[in-house]
Amino acid sequence: MIDNRLILTISLLIILLFGFKLCGKRYSSPVVFFITPLIVQSTISFFYYPWNISDYTLFLITTSCIIFTLSCAMVHYIFRHFVRNTLKTNKSHVLLSNFQYILLIICNFACIAIILKGVKNSNGASSADLASIIGDFNNAVKTDDSQVSIGTFPSLIYTLLIGMSYAYSYILATTIVKLPKKKWIFPIILFGTGALGLLATGSRTDAISPIITLILYIIMLNESQNNNLSLLSINIKYYFYIILAIISIIFVFQFSTIIIGRQVDQTPIDYISTYLAAPLQNLDFAQPRNSANPSYFGLNTFKPLYDSLEQAGLVPTGTSRGRFAFISRDGYFTGNVYTTFYSLLLDFGTIGTLAAISFMSIVMQTIYELSLKRLTTFFIPLLPIIYGYLNYNMTMSFFASSFYHNLFSTSFLKAIVGMSFVVIYQHVCNKYVLVPSSIRDPDTRLIYR
Repeated sequence: MIDNRLILTISLLIILLFGFKLCGKRYSSPVVFFITPLIVQSTISFFYYPWNISDYTLFLITTSCIIFTLSCAMVHYIFRHFVRNTLKTNKSHVLLSNFQYILLIICNFACIAIILKGVKNSNGASSADLASIIGDFNNAVKTDDSQVSIGTFPSLIYTLLIGMSYAYSYILATTIVKLPKKKWIFPIILFGTGALGLLATGSRTDAISPIITLILYIIMLNESQNNNLSLLSINIKYYFYIILAIISIIFVFQFSTIIIGRQVDQTPIDYISTYLAAPLQNLDFAQPRNSANPSYFGLNTFKPLYDSLEQAGLVPTGTSRGRFAFISRDGYFTGNVYTTFYSLLLDFGTIGTLAAISFMSIVMQTIYELSLKRLTTFFIPLLPIIYGYLNYNMTMSFFASSFYHNLFSTSFLKAIVGMSFVVIYQHVCNKYVLVPSSIRDPDTRLIYR
């Protein structure tokens, strides 16, 4: 009997190929970033875990990807035939002076200091050294996230820094694509300190988000300059950068355990497999086939929203649910994440899950099509940064219900404020302070301070 995970991998590859063609042959399109992680997940699961998945799980994921692809293709068709979508490909680039970079880097360190103080003062941290404090806090959050907090102001700063980090990813991407290596040092430091700040609470999924988004922006910027971009036409250096980014992600996951004081007894292969493949096994093991009829609409899908409503006293205390249960099975520890499909199934059943996947694809493809019109402009464009934020959360659908958790939450609005801060900062500095008017002419020779 053929393993369903092998069937799933082959099926998703076929869907991805058709989706890639139907959605404009763009590697930065939502269909690529949604389906590719699921292919990686099912492949790792096939080689690492001894358990097959059920026919229902195979049907659910395959059908969801078909619906996602068709919905994206429909939106792409509408934009292609009914909406003017000319790409702006001017020769200017995101420009900051070294002094302006230094101010932002100082701002990052100030944010890190505030966040770390909040972590230290939280009731989830009880150790003395910094690594143990972060580890204690992170473990406490995963045990009972409704009772542990770094405080209102540090939490606000942390969320703002998340939004700022996505803007930093765009700045670094434009630097890599348009400028020589000698101009990379300050953008890299800015990017690195932003990502480091996201690790201050022990969240590796937040810390890797700028790296994955950096890959996305590099691809988007290259595609904006070459509408017929193919794997063979991509400069070989970008393959090196992407490989380096992937290695960086693995490094963050494996070696950041030292920074946050977490003890890991698994080998790197076991550790990465737990994060990438275990959610598929947890989904199949739990198998919520029908709606659980929660007392509130989308109680699991929109959990952060209900957390905020509960704190504001708009819903009864205890309405918001805690984390899902940790699972250990046949000697394997598979964690407590179940992919995005699990929350949707609990709240809406099979049909509702497919409808939610379709809605997500329509939202993402629409924002993507609009973002393409705003790439490579002189000032940092806000909409592509928002797309990067949502794209990362959509990409993490193989892991958890990140997209809906963030789309309908106050954290999303705060992150947009953080993005806007960097956008406005760069706009004001370059338009009104230090940049001569001649630089704004896209045909003028490139000037870098």
